[in-house]
Amino acid sequence: MVKWGQRTEEAILLAIVLLNIFDFLKWLPDHLIFIQNIISWVTLGYLIGRAGLTEIFFGTKRLHVDLLLITSYFLLVVKNLVAVAQAEIGESQNLGGFYAFVLQHAIAFEYGSFLAGGILLLAFSIYMAFRVEIRHPSILAMIHEEGLPESWPDLFGRALSIFLVAAAFFIIVFNLVFEWLAMAVDAPLVMLGIFIYLFAVIRHHKKLDPEGLIYRFGSFGEGFYKKFIQLFHYPQTILLGLIGMLVLHLLTDISVFMIPYIFGIRDVLYFSQFGAGHSALPALFLNDIKGQGAIAVLSLFFLYLLNLTAMLFFLLLPAFIWFKLFSSKPLHVSRFVLGPVLGSLLAFLITPAFAISRLTTGGLVGVDIQTKSILEGRNWLDNFMAHPTAIWVVTLAALTITLVIVFLEMERPTSRSVFLLAAIAGTVFLGYYVAYYFASVYAFYATAIGALWDAKQLFIVFYFILFAAILAVFYLAGFFGFMYEVIKNHLYYRSIEE
Repeated sequence: MVKWGQRTEEAILLAIVLLNIFDFLKWLPDHLIFIQNIISWVTLGYLIGRAGLTEIFFGTKRLHVDLLLITSYFLLVVKNLVAVAQAEIGESQNLGGFYAFVLQHAIAFEYGSFLAGGILLLAFSIYMAFRVEIRHPSILAMIHEEGLPESWPDLFGRALSIFLVAAAFFIIVFNLVFEWLAMAVDAPLVMLGIFIYLFAVIRHHKKLDPEGLIYRFGSFGEGFYKKFIQLFHYPQTILLGLIGMLVLHLLTDISVFMIPYIFGIRDVLYFSQFGAGHSALPALFLNDIKGQGAIAVLSLFFLYLLNLTAMLFFLLLPAFIWFKLFSSKPLHVSRFVLGPVLGSLLAFLITPAFAISRLTTGGLVGVDIQTKSILEGRNWLDNFMAHPTAIWVVTLAALTITLVIVFLEMERPTSRSVFLLAAIAGTVFLGYYVAYYFASVYAFYATAIGALWDAKQLFIVFYFILFAAILAVFYLAGFFGFMYEVIKNHLYYRSIEE
């Protein structure tokens, strides 16, 4: 007989899955959206607790200390509750009073919680330096000897290292994952898990197991998260961990930008603060084809499709390369992938439907991916021919490149060389992306630090300067580490072939 506890767990998991599906489809009323956000935050805390931060940092697990550290992290991100209230108050019918209360006391909530979280983080660092032994494998075992500190200088050094490691984990991992997976992309992530699972069932002709389905949906990403955290245990893999966090920036933008651009389903938290230039691709296409002939309509359809392929390639390529590096596999793909990719890159370069820049909206940090009309845009071919003619010429050239590579490019070594060209283009895009993200982050911190300094909030200023310094190391190490790992992988497998 199945235990009631197992049935209860299944019911909770099913409720989480259904809430995320309805959230993705925008079928949830505002009070259930708030409950779904709370569930996502609690789930994230649970997953991190299951992974065991003390085990990651020290090599020994202390549940009560994990709870203390997670509590300090959540106190440091109470600002996100204020952001949710600010975004939802205009749309909310049931929680308007609650959101108004949060916004009325926003400064007290943000300052008070941040001070409490910062003090707890310092207390955690001092306590752990005194009481907990360092063991292999762990992050701190890469810095200090195993065991307890043997002198006061060693004690001070350990407390400082613990504080820096805990702060770095917060700003690089917890803060970003909280904002992304627990606020921006939790519902799309569950939907992606559903599609992947159903695809596997159909492809491998498996029997659809309802109980297994619930567990797979509810725990999607947990196994990967735990394996990913282990990358930070060893000096040989910590760079891959940093690259992985950098790659996650681009993956989340697929959910934040590309899904709304494809389906027109928008997240109020972000899109409510965006200005012009964020129209869905179907709307742009339908507006462009008004009064156009059959050739122009067909050309515009393919150009929008190729632009979408190119942007998804740019956003997915770093993750694909990272997975190959993580799996120690050579960097190459089938010609059936290379053909559409290279054709789409040509269309994107000459007649772009997307543009990237840094976010300048107050309160938001990151890269802004905007859409624009292909018909109304200009390109260098317009200097030699009429714009409508240039559109179908680019379409024909892109489709020709696609077909030539698919049908004529038969040798695998050549495929690898051609893919290397595509990878170089993707790496250049990643460089622009990181530069814009870096500029957006530092514009935010420069403004915030100046305001906090004027307000004489020196304790918070100290933390913000520390976070800015950690992020500088993270972005620089992540990008240049990415290029280093790609070159190393390419040279290694080329030497094997030779």
